[in-house]
Amino acid sequence: MIITPQKTVPSHSVKLLIGNLSPHFLFSVPFDASADSKLKTPNSCHSALGERRGITRFGHAYVPLDEALSRAVVDISSRPFCHVDLGLKREMLGQLSCEMIPHVFESFATSARLTLHVDCIRGFNDHHRSESAFKALAVALRTAIARTGDNSIPSTKDHLK
Repeated sequence: MIITPQKTVPSHSVKLLIGNLSPHFLFSVPFDASADSKLKTPNSCHSALGERRGITRFGHAYVPLDEALSRAVVDISSRPFCHVDLGLKREMLGQLSCEMIPHVFESFATSARLTLHVDCIRGFNDHHRSESAFKALAVALRTAIARTGDNSIPSTKDHLK
């Protein structure tokens, strides 16, 4: 699944972190680094998935980046929720306030309407901790949207809207 990004140019740090989603998830995530830093997803992950027939639904990944190791767990449930614990110590990564990094995950989970848990298990470099978390999200999402080979909806309620 590939979604075309809007022509919005975020700060270098945000662009670098969100840019990690694309090569691992095959999904372009547009982002506006203006006033309240919201993801702009007019053709969002939620609408792109449609009725969610024939997908795995759940995904998880552990991704290392040098000394950092992050875990992401995803449920394409249509019930937005996000828990993020990266253990960041610095105030800023380049020009990006570290408090905005969890906000990016939360905005993505809300707009994509999925349940998301992201944790950095270890690491001392905040840039590596953040980058490995974004990569873990991308790999977990790729697993969650993988085709199962059938046309069923992965829910006991027979819908995931």
